[in-house]
Amino acid sequence: MRTTAGGHFVAHGTAVCSEFAPTKPRTTRILFLLDASGSMGAVWEGRPRMEVAKSLLAKMVDSLNTYPNLELGLRVYGHQYGREENNCQDSRLEVAFAAKNAKAIKAKLQTLQPRGNTPITYSLLQSANDFPADKTARNVLILITDGLESCQGDPCATSLALQRKHIFLKPFVIGIGAEKEFGKQLECLGQYYNAADVKTFRSVLDNVITQTLQKTTVRVNLTDADGKPVESNVNMTFVNSATGQPEYNYVHYRDTKGQPDVLDIDALQSYDLIINTVPPVRQADLKIKPGQDNLLTYKTPQGTLRLQGPNMTPNPYGTVQTVVRAQGEASTVVALPFGSRQKLLGAIMRWSYLRCRASSAASRSSKGRKRW
Repeated sequence: MRTTAGGHFVAHGTAVCSEFAPTKPRTTRILFLLDASGSMGAVWEGRPRMEVAKSLLAKMVDSLNTYPNLELGLRVYGHQYGREENNCQDSRLEVAFAAKNAKAIKAKLQTLQPRGNTPITYSLLQSANDFPADKTARNVLILITDGLESCQGDPCATSLALQRKHIFLKPFVIGIGAEKEFGKQLECLGQYYNAADVKTFRSVLDNVITQTLQKTTVRVNLTDADGKPVESNVNMTFVNSATGQPEYNYVHYRDTKGQPDVLDIDALQSYDLIINTVPPVRQADLKIKPGQDNLLTYKTPQGTLRLQGPNMTPNPYGTVQTVVRAQGEASTVVALPFGSRQKLLGAIMRWSYLRCRASSAASRSSKGRKRW
C-alpha cells in the first residue's frame, strides 16, 4: 500500500485501500429540491407539470426505499405563498433525511400545489443545513425546475461556493418542459439535463439516480512514445475541477500482467488529472462515464538524465548546477546538481538543452550549453 496526502486512498492492483476508511459503508444522501412555483401549474402533455413531477418522483422514491446505505430528503420552494406576495424565502425542508422514508415523501408530494416564486439561490443556501454533519457521507442534490431564479440571486455562484465547502457534490439540474436556451443559464449550477417532454424527464431521472448509486472505476494507462503500456511508478493527482483541491492522490502501478491499477472514484464530480512527471502532464475535464470502468490513456515516455561532473579534485569549476529548460521556453523545468540523476518526460529529453551554472568566479564567463 502507498501513502497519500489529504487522507485519500491509493489504488494498488485491483484493491483500494484507505488509512482513513470509515468502519461502516458510506451513506449516500439524496436531497430532491422540487420547484412548486406558479409556473409548474402549466399544462404539459395534457397534465400540469407539477402533477407529472410529483407522480414520477413518487415512483422513484418507492423504487429506492429498500436500497442500502441510502437516505432521501425533500425540500420544496414556491409552495407556501402566492405570487402576489413575492416571497423570496418561500422554501422549506418538507421531509428530513431518513432511510426508507418513501411513504413520508409520497404523502407530502400529494399535498403540494404550485403557487409562488422561484427562489433557487435561497433554497440552495438553506439546503446546506438539511444535510447532517457527516464527513464520510456522499451528499447529492437533484434540482427539478421549470423556471429560472426569480429573486435576483445567483444560483450558479452559490452552488459553486457550497461545492467548495463540500456541502454537496456537483448537483444535477433537470429542466422540465424547458426551451434549449433555458439550460444555458442553469448549466453552470451543475450537470444540466433538458427534459423537454415527459418521456425524457422519466429517462433523465432514472439516469441521474443510476449515476448516483452505481460504482465507477478508472484505470490510467501510461505509455511510451510508441504507445506501449510500459510506463509506471508515477505519482498522479485527481483535482476537483470546481474546488481546485486534490481529491485522489496515488502512485501508479501495474499488476503482474501489466495492467494498471483500478481506482474507485466518485463520478459525481468533475476532475482534472495531473500526472506528476517532470515536467507534469495535465489533462483538464476528464471524460469519466458514471457506473462504468473507464480506461484513460496518455503518452508519458520518460528517460533518465544522469549528470557526471569532471573527475578532478578539487573541482576547478566549484559547485556546478544544471538548469533544464524546454526549447524556446524561458522557464526552468528543473535545476540539478552534478552527480544526480532525474527522470524527465521524453519530449523534454529530446528537445531541451542544458545550461550549466558554476559558482566559482573563474567559470561564470564560460557557461556551457548542450542540446539533446
